[in-house]
Amino acid sequence: MKAIASAAVLVLVLGTASAQERISQEDAEKFARLFAERAATVRDAQIKTEVDPGKPFGMKKDDVGALVIPDRKLSEAALRGAGKEVTPVGQLWVRRLTAVVAGKPAGNDELRVVTVTVKDEEHPLPLFLLGARKKDDGNLELVVYAKGKDPLLVLPLEKVDSKQELPIEFEAEKADNDTGVLTFTILGKYRAKLTVAKQEA
Repeated sequence: MKAIASAAVLVLVLGTASAQERISQEDAEKFARLFAERAATVRDAQIKTEVDPGKPFGMKKDDVGALVIPDRKLSEAALRGAGKEVTPVGQLWVRRLTAVVAGKPAGNDELRVVTVTVKDEEHPLPLFLLGARKKDDGNLELVVYAKGKDPLLVLPLEKVDSKQELPIEFEAEKADNDTGVLTFTILGKYRAKLTVAKQEA
């Protein structure tokens, strides 16, 4: 287990690609198994996620990275049946990134940071819990939790029709003012955009 954990975290932490690239599925699954174990130790999670470590999706560029792990029960039926209570969607883990809230990067005091220890070295990684709920008008929205009791962000879920390999995938692109946008596609049916920036040191 230590060998797996070491390989997983070092690839995420030390990603050396000069341009963004998808993390290999083999490495992504190593991350997911490790991170799912750590997330299970979180006692004050706003929603309970039981993720599938066999279906993660991740990307990296230089010293930053992001990995999304879908909930085991994520399905079109589950999303169609969502109400005002939050339905689990999955977990988003990032390295040296933070969400942009009201035009400003969320500070470390707003983030849920889970420390992963590998070979006596600690790696603090922000964890976002993802869920979906239905608005009064019947449309779905993506709820993003960090450390606080209330959602850090609530993002509209746009209906789309696309094909994809995994339950949740995303594209990453540069935006203005040293920010980027992660565009998540869920089950090929819904899409949400999350603006991110470099995490404060």
